[in-house]
Amino acid sequence: MRSRPDDERREMARALVRLNARLLGAALAAIASVSLFAATIVLRMQGGPAMGQMLGQLGHLFPGYAVSLRGAFIGALWAAVAGYLVGWVLGRAYGPWILRAATSVLRGGEDAVGSRVVVELRPLPFAFVGASLLALALVLVTSWLWLVSGGHPSPHLALLSYYLPGYTTDPLGSLVGAAWLFAYAFVGAFAVAWLYGRVARARNAQAALRGPG
Repeated sequence: MRSRPDDERREMARALVRLNARLLGAALAAIASVSLFAATIVLRMQGGPAMGQMLGQLGHLFPGYAVSLRGAFIGALWAAVAGYLVGWVLGRAYGPWILRAATSVLRGGEDAVGSRVVVELRPLPFAFVGASLLALALVLVTSWLWLVSGGHPSPHLALLSYYLPGYTTDPLGSLVGAAWLFAYAFVGAFAVAWLYGRVARARNAQAALRGPG
């Protein structure tokens, strides 16, 4: 049976996870919104007959977006929504592992909290969550563009078939591409988390040797 202090620490950890998810969403929303707005304005200022041919394709994903002043504001709003959702989902999806780690540290008392200056990532969960989200994003984007175009292939997404064998710009082909993307992303995210973990453990070991002060 858990004691009251344990319950309080666990609730505190849950609150931190929820806060981190919102903060990550807000950060990605701001970055995506400002980036798209700035890129649109720069292309608009440059002008020319081929102005924004690539960036303008986002109009299929963000209704109302175009390489124009009005489109820059509309695109910024859409980018903010998309960025927040991506950040929030990523924060919540990885949240259970952060929750367990945070609860373990809090249970160790003030000395344990003070010695953990860097949060350590668990490679397997981190890689699984990150790869799953990327694979799901590919399925959703491909299916959405397939629907809004009336089943016509997207020439830009079709280029992914060079890296994702069997991928086609339709719902069934997106599943094949998602499997390949999951495999690539899993390996990459695992390597990143493993390397980050090595650095985090080294930093935490140094902090433990220095002590709370």
